[in-house]
Amino acid sequence: RASFSGGGSDLLGLVKERIVDPDLVVSLRRVRGHDQIQPLAGGMRIGGLITLDRLSQHALVCRRFTVLAEAAANSCSPPTSRPRSARRPSIAAKSNANAGPRV
Repeated sequence: RASFSGGGSDLLGLVKERIVDPDLVVSLRRVRGHDQIQPLAGGMRIGGLITLDRLSQHALVCRRFTVLAEAAANSCSPPTSRPRSARRPSIAAKSNANAGPRV
């Protein structure tokens, strides 16, 4: 049995926790085009190498698919290159900030 490892894959964590035990792990890193988000009529194509962090920050996703961008932002591990405080606030945080004082 083979398992595939891509950009947003938690496969290695599942292997470490012995939840899955593949005979072979196939990396998708060298497959061309799988590291891109492409607009399509009425949607988009998300390549298998796109990380949740990249998905949450992509302009098209943020503009047209805000719920997906928020879900990706709140699901991914904090990137090592940016502190967590630099990430976009969630929809809940934005709406609570505008709610005014609680009574």
